[in-house]
Amino acid sequence: MKHTASANASSRSRSGRPKSRRWSWVLCVENTGYPASLETGKAYLALAALKGQPTGTLRVIDEDGEDYLYDAERFIAIDLPPKLRQRLAKAMTVN
Repeated sequence: MKHTASANASSRSRSGRPKSRRWSWVLCVENTGYPASLETGKAYLALAALKGQPTGTLRVIDEDGEDYLYDAERFIAIDLPPKLRQRLAKAMTVN
């Protein structure tokens, strides 16, 4: 896990293709080695990739409320209805 800084770039989907949003929602499916930082079965906010970010990683806001790099294989992308996405983002103060 690596700590990262926030930026406004395109996020990546499961396929590795850029998305138009600066963030997306992912579901944690594997937390081995990070039980205090990630909960299996919990949805997390994944931020846009930074320039130079290692391939196969996601910037995820974890249980500490900070964004860290995790292996992308620990998560699956989930698609939420637009209204729910907006409400959750507002609750997390992400625009």
